[in-house]
Amino acid sequence: MPKLRHLTRLTLSVIISALCFAQLPAVATEYYVNPTIGNDNNLGTSKDAPIKSLDKAKRIKLQAGDKLLFAAGKTYWGSLVLNNLKGSADKPIIVSTYIDDKNSDDAHAKIIAKGMLRGIEVVNSSHLQISNFIILMAATSLDRIPPTVMTSISSSLIACSFASAFSFAVCASGAISSSANA
Repeated sequence: MPKLRHLTRLTLSVIISALCFAQLPAVATEYYVNPTIGNDNNLGTSKDAPIKSLDKAKRIKLQAGDKLLFAAGKTYWGSLVLNNLKGSADKPIIVSTYIDDKNSDDAHAKIIAKGMLRGIEVVNSSHLQISNFIILMAATSLDRIPPTVMTSISSSLIACSFASAFSFAVCASGAISSSANA
């Protein structure tokens, strides 16, 4: 009988050790960006405590299945660089928007890339899905001048290098000059 107890304890120890060291699948994380209520000291993993800037957003180490979500109807200044991100075919990295303001009917986030070469740049990355962005290269009055919706993305606004298996959907882009009138 003592041998049986010892064997049972040994078996349980092996099973518990195996469970402790087994690699569990990583859980995808949603990151939120909101220039109005965000703070770059936040982790950004909650709609109630989002990060604020594109600069902070580009420093997040996104993993396969993660989402980087921007508050729709909001305006962001600068350029979003997505560098060395590796999604997978079954777990792409999603960069898109979320509805923050129930009063807003705009599902897009606006990136004003004035003085930048690109609004969104994807470098050395794979399996990304990017959607719901309006990219403007210069701006004087967003209220007076609507962006031009394009069926394909201009390479001067969104650039990709050493990137594979990604898609753009429902994106718009436009160039606004200071002499334009509504």
